[in-house]
Amino acid sequence: MDLLLDYPLWFVLICLVAGFVFALALYYKDRRSDYPRWLYSLLAILRFIAVSIIAFLLMGPLLMRITKTYDRPLVIYAQDDSRSVLMGSDSLFLFRDYLPALKEVMNSIRDDYELQRLNFGSEVEETDETSFDEKLTDISALIHDVQQNYDNRNIGALFIASDGLYNQGVNPVYAARAVDFPVYTIAMGDTSLKKDVRIEQVVHNKIAFERNEFPVEVMLASKKCKNESLTVKLVRNGKTLASRNVKIDRKDFMENIRFMLKAEQSGLVHYEVQVSVLDGEVSSSNNKADFFIDVIDAKSHILILADAPHPDIAAIKSALEQNEPYSLEWSTLNQFSMSDKTPDLLILHQLPSKDPRSLQIITTMAEKEVPMLIVVGSQTDLLSLNELKLGIEIFSDNKTFENVYPSYNDAFSLFQLPDAFLQQAKQLPPLFCPFGNYQLINSSQILFHQKIGKVIRADPLVAFMSNASGKTAVICGEGIWRWRISSYRMNESHQQFNELIGKMVQYLVLKADKSRFHVYSDNVFFTNEDVVFRAELYNKNYELINDPEVNILITDQEANQYPFVFSKQNERYYLSAGNFPPGTYSYLAGVEHGGETFSEKGTFVISRQMIEDNRLQANHSLLNRIASEHDGRMLYPVQIQDIPGLLDERDDLKPVVYFQQKYSEIINFFWILALIILLLAVEWFLRRWGGSY
Repeated sequence: MDLLLDYPLWFVLICLVAGFVFALALYYKDRRSDYPRWLYSLLAILRFIAVSIIAFLLMGPLLMRITKTYDRPLVIYAQDDSRSVLMGSDSLFLFRDYLPALKEVMNSIRDDYELQRLNFGSEVEETDETSFDEKLTDISALIHDVQQNYDNRNIGALFIASDGLYNQGVNPVYAARAVDFPVYTIAMGDTSLKKDVRIEQVVHNKIAFERNEFPVEVMLASKKCKNESLTVKLVRNGKTLASRNVKIDRKDFMENIRFMLKAEQSGLVHYEVQVSVLDGEVSSSNNKADFFIDVIDAKSHILILADAPHPDIAAIKSALEQNEPYSLEWSTLNQFSMSDKTPDLLILHQLPSKDPRSLQIITTMAEKEVPMLIVVGSQTDLLSLNELKLGIEIFSDNKTFENVYPSYNDAFSLFQLPDAFLQQAKQLPPLFCPFGNYQLINSSQILFHQKIGKVIRADPLVAFMSNASGKTAVICGEGIWRWRISSYRMNESHQQFNELIGKMVQYLVLKADKSRFHVYSDNVFFTNEDVVFRAELYNKNYELINDPEVNILITDQEANQYPFVFSKQNERYYLSAGNFPPGTYSYLAGVEHGGETFSEKGTFVISRQMIEDNRLQANHSLLNRIASEHDGRMLYPVQIQDIPGLLDERDDLKPVVYFQQKYSEIINFFWILALIILLLAVEWFLRRWGGSY
């Protein structure tokens, strides 16, 4: 403990002199013959001490203390809470033996280590309660969560109890490469082969055109079913549309069964694949699968117009080529002719440029109310862009650019992106954006804000505008091709990037709806997802309002009705209706305003999500690889009693000692104030006792 002053130490003498002078001036001139000599001396001493302390406090002295804290090693035990663990293990053993034994082990090491129990499925949760009812498993999310939330902690070891089966996220072996602490695995489930037939995957087009035929491929797999026969059916509304008899000719059987279906009506059509159940199958829930086809009646023509070839164009093209409802064309500015067919959507890459033809083309398209998607880049002429009055203006010198990361705007309501993509959006690489002042019209909506470091700006990175010239979207930077590569690296698929571009384009291509009440919702939800609706209401001036109450009535196939009321969120409406059983549902939303009644109706489908039931053979080799690569071991549930011994054997599981300097102003100490008051009070009392004031 040290005393710190901003002044030289000899200033303390000045404080003592000040106290001495004050006491001398007060009591030397005020001596009374009837006071005892000792009383004068005591009063002077009390006043000397009190004034000296007050003068010393005026110098702002600090007291420095060094505190020492011990951070014990943190042991994290993460339990896989998914259905596959329960289905691949002896459920009686898990609940009667394993979970109680785990609790005893955790209690036995609690005195030596900090403990943290986690459950994981599709998400990670801090809890001791395990029910094995999660419908998805994401082991990589667990590893990422531990790295994020316990980054500055003294992690001694991570125990992962799982069957090694995952159906969401990236390969956990790769996700764990950044981990720098020991990882142990508890191998649960059964690695033996059991008799089972499962639908591995249903491959189909998401969109088909009315009265056209489209293919459906059912990937069928089986184990230990040699010489058995089964039937595969395609069913809609209880009616069998096609069927195929299959003879299983080997133990490990896999075959693609192809069907051709005809799209007979427009709209979202629900189909079901049904595979007959064999005697002795370990699970029958994976013998059914739902899929949905959006049947439409026309294609939309999309034109990509660019100043010059660029990797961004290839990324956008590849995403849109996966969508059948779009006919795609691209051209450079020099090759384009205005006599060509007017597109349903114009995608402009780094246009308008310095070439005056680009401004003329865009102006003509705006007059025809053609929706546009503009990608701003280093060749974009920002002055010309501002002159177009499309809803965004960027004031910049066209020379200064910066790397800008995306930050998702929770208030965005034009369409929904998958939660998995929004989580991974935080890891997307930056775009190369002009540095300057961005201005948007009031009716705009920002999908991604600009983020520099940890600072999230109000400026848009991706935004949507709507005005008299139609709908416009702008990506305020070039380099979106990096997002496509990053998406593939995180998912081993371009699907999420394609979905982002697809939803942006789908919103722009849809014809403008002049109605004043809109309800937005996905067409398909899974059983583990909440059914979410968003709604907007406009007054006669087409200004957003949310004063009146919006009601919605959801009806299932048995005519059961579920009424809800939207909550108000900013200037819009929001409703999370919770989970629903599998089936097809209709809804009718309504609101009254200004003597008028507005309503909107639609349908959605709840699909079964039985991914956890598809694979029941545990993957212990994956668990063993994770443990061996991170200085750990793979154990079995009957060996969890060995955990305390394994931890004690490690020499690197030691407490970390932290020393911290703490500074306190002495003037804030209560006992200092109490001492001064006591000195002055005693002085006053003695003066009164001596007959003075």
